[in-house]
Amino acid sequence: MLTENEFYERYSSFEKEKLFEIILNKDGYQENAVFAAKRVVFNKNFSNELAELIASHQASTIDRQSMELEIFTQKAEYYAKAVKFKKENNVINIRTSEIIRFEAALQNESIDYFSEDKNVDAFMAHFPTHSYFFS
Repeated sequence: MLTENEFYERYSSFEKEKLFEIILNKDGYQENAVFAAKRVVFNKNFSNELAELIASHQASTIDRQSMELEIFTQKAEYYAKAVKFKKENNVINIRTSEIIRFEAALQNESIDYFSEDKNVDAFMAHFPTHSYFFS
């Protein structure tokens, strides 16, 4: 195990991108290595660039987490609605050629319904159909 000073000597010749990688991915490095990388960054006046990179990294992590949460929420709402409507067992199968007209009629009458993903169609009597569930 190298000391912090030994890491510092080694890291003094590293490009700033490599130093930033060590600092941002500290779980993959020894504690002495991370401290040495921070010292090199400070001594070479890369601190402002590192701060900007950290801020950008945190913002992209927050954006990704927000997007994942939104997708998870949409899936949860989809499956909750599926369970609610399927429990009542009120279903009708519509030929795919009639879907647009059928959905327009449902919306005009303000009828609440659940329809599975259109890619999960069933085939009845050799005609492509789509299932709609009502409460």
